[in-house]
Formats: sequence, structure tokens, C-alpha cells
Amino acid sequence: SAKPLQIVCDYSNKIFNAQILQNTVPLYLNANYNLEENKALFLLEADDFEPFSLIKLKDKKDSLNKFLGTKLSGKYEVSYSGEESKLNYSGKGGISTGKNLGIDTLNANFSFLGNQDFIDVNYLNVRSDFVSADFEGNCNLKTLQPEGSFFLNYFKLKNGNELTLEMYLDHLDKGFMCFIPQINLGEQFFTALQLDIIPHQNSIDYVMSVYDYSNQM
Repeated sequence: SAKPLQIVCDYSNKIFNAQILQNTVPLYLNANYNLEENKALFLLEADDFEPFSLIKLKDKKDSLNKFLGTKLSGKYEVSYSGEESKLNYSGKGGISTGKNLGIDTLNANFSFLGNQDFIDVNYLNVRSDFVSADFEGNCNLKTLQPEGSFFLNYFKLKNGNELTLEMYLDHLDKGFMCFIPQINLGEQFFTALQLDIIPHQNSIDYVMSVYDYSNQM
């Protein structure tokens, strides 16, 4: 079952507007649709809002219980023009998980913007006791060709070792490549790994090249 929300709706000058007010939950949501211009706008602002707090789960074994305590913050906007068939969106905020997932609390902060063809990730930072990672880049959604850089600052393994690496993504004439200059695993390190991913109509080719200048493979 779901908890009640206070929603205010109005219609004037061929514009329909609906809002969820912050006096009941730490969430502001505004959605409006202009019938004359065939345009829609969706705006969401949250401050440590727990989405799953709106749902009462009777079964304690329900898989959704794992996500209780997850919090969302930030400002997000989506706009759509029906006449131009254009979609635009942006977001800047963060998500933090609760402890029901069985892992340490994980925090992710991000900033992005895009449209139906392209998304640009200004930054994505993930932090926890067991992992620290950063990404910035973009992706052509039509060709599924990403470009950018990913840094795994550390990932703590159960045996006590830490895994660290840098990975760079770049588009090819068709498909894209992932290049890792060096992988560190505990006291060992491995260098120069490249993976080319080339899509075809009914299949995908994966081409991996490994160059180990460390002589540890």
C-alpha cells in the first residue's frame, strides 16, 4: 500500500499543471502540459527524499525491503516538444543507499544533461568504504558509442587486496574501444589492455589486445 501525498492540480489557458508539495514529504514535483503548443515539462527537486518510504510493505521478505533507506537529492528536469519531437533532460544531485542491501552505505553524486540522441555526464562519483570510482564522459545514444574516462580509485576485495585501474573510452568508425593503461591488484600490476567492441546487425565482435610490459602475466 502507498502513503497519501498532497497533490494540487489546476487547468487554465490550455495548460494543465500538477504539483506535489513539500509539506508532506521532502519532495517538490511539478508537471505541466501545454495543450496548444504540445509541450510538457517535468521538474523534480528532492532533499534526502526516501522514495520507498511512500510504500508500506506487508511482507518483510519482499525484495523491495532491501532498498529501504535509499535517499535521493538534487534537481531534475525533463522537457518534451511534441511538434518538434524533441526530448531534453538534466539532473544534478545524489543517491545514497541504506544498509538493507547488505553492503556498506554507498553514495553517488552526479551531474548530467542530454536529449534523445546524446547524453553528457559531467561527473559521476561513487564513494563507499569498499569502493571509490569516478567517471566523466558522454555517449551517442543512436550509435551507442561512449567516450570518456573512468577511474577506479580502489575496490577492496575480500582477501584484503585492492584493485585500481584507469579506463579510457573512445569511439571508433564503428563501435568503440576501452583502453586500460595499467591495472593494479595488490602488489601486482598489469599493463596495456585494449578491448574493441564492434556491433553488427545481428552480432557483436569483441577484440581484446593485451600488452604486459610488467612481465607479470
